[in-house]
Amino acid sequence: RRDDPWLNFYIGAAYGYRAFFRVRSFNWIGAYLDGKKGIGNFHRALEKEPALYDVYLGLGSYHYWRTARSKFIRVIAFWMSDKRDFGLKQIDFSIRHGRYCPAESFLVLATAQFDYGQYQAALQTLQEFHRDHRPVMSSRYLEGRLRIEAGEWDRVEQIFRDLLARLEPYPYPSVGYQVECQYWIARALTEKGEAAAALERCRKALALAETRDKDGELESQFESFDDIKSMLEDLEKALLQKR
Repeated sequence: RRDDPWLNFYIGAAYGYRAFFRVRSFNWIGAYLDGKKGIGNFHRALEKEPALYDVYLGLGSYHYWRTARSKFIRVIAFWMSDKRDFGLKQIDFSIRHGRYCPAESFLVLATAQFDYGQYQAALQTLQEFHRDHRPVMSSRYLEGRLRIEAGEWDRVEQIFRDLLARLEPYPYPSVGYQVECQYWIARALTEKGEAAAALERCRKALALAETRDKDGELESQFESFDDIKSMLEDLEKALLQKR
């Protein structure tokens, strides 16, 4: 029925997920257009049912990410006001008051806080999620990134070794994600003074990088694959210079 708020909620969520896919494909224009369509449906859902608080996860995600990525700002959002703080508040509201989305909202909020440089807040959000939910790969990855910021290199190495071990046997493995795990392991080994092991890891990762199908894989959450590969090459070069 057209007067059913859940109809708009589901349509908005569908557009939101497609926008997310397009962001991870670096299709900024497509992501923006899908995001606008999703937001329109979320607003209509709230007009019909103001207590449908799960909608605020979608609203907050849109308001944060529409201006969070520098490439996105340069392409389409240069004229928009910065609503990242407003978006974070909306996502947090969905955690406290949503009925169906709080678990997902925790991870969305922690990811946005990390992107925003609010590392301590992101860690607290992630710890709150882990109190009531089992760790998942996305939460483990985010924890690894936060441990990097804290310089906890033993923990970083352990987390990314565990993630890599889970990624490798997948029937449709992501080469890009594996290469990123290899990079952070190599970085941790470097910081711990294990240069030979780090160099071997870099070389293995760079060889694996050549097998990636760029048209068949999504980009990582925070860096493009090209950026990660460049980071690997820079690390390899630095390690070779120290030999």
